[in-house]
Amino acid sequence: MRGSLEAPPIIVRGSRLKTASSLVLLGLAVAFLVRRLREDWADDQHALVFIILGGAIVTLLIVDLIRPARLVLDWRGLTQSRLWGRRRWSWDEIGDFRVAPRGVGRCIAFDFPGGRGDGGLAAQDAPLGADAFLAGGWELAPHRLASLLNQAKQHWSTPQL
Repeated sequence: MRGSLEAPPIIVRGSRLKTASSLVLLGLAVAFLVRRLREDWADDQHALVFIILGGAIVTLLIVDLIRPARLVLDWRGLTQSRLWGRRRWSWDEIGDFRVAPRGVGRCIAFDFPGGRGDGGLAAQDAPLGADAFLAGGWELAPHRLASLLNQAKQHWSTPQL
């Protein structure tokens, strides 16, 4: 993490260790399937589909390893940049942040004041009981990140006298 409330912007990056771990595990699985496919093509035609999908995911993980996701916190709000694009929320658009379970991991959930939805995010996040979420995999633990986001929101939402 770089920056602080007193010296913005605060930049939180995606965890390269988590990405590298995923890359190694998936790479080993794909290598196993390639070896099995070469040994017995007739019985493992489904393996080819998994190899292609696994190869595509490995490619995305390599790109994510080189250019990790970022959260940028400053006086204007929160910006999340990932492989598939960027999204900015101003501090007055979003409510408090909290840790929520999602799949086998945890994510940072938040709501929009007044129950305002956010397009496609609201429908997929209904099980969380939240309007939106920030996916996991950051260099800070989820509870520390939620705390930092709440501190930043409070700090920059309060009018400076």
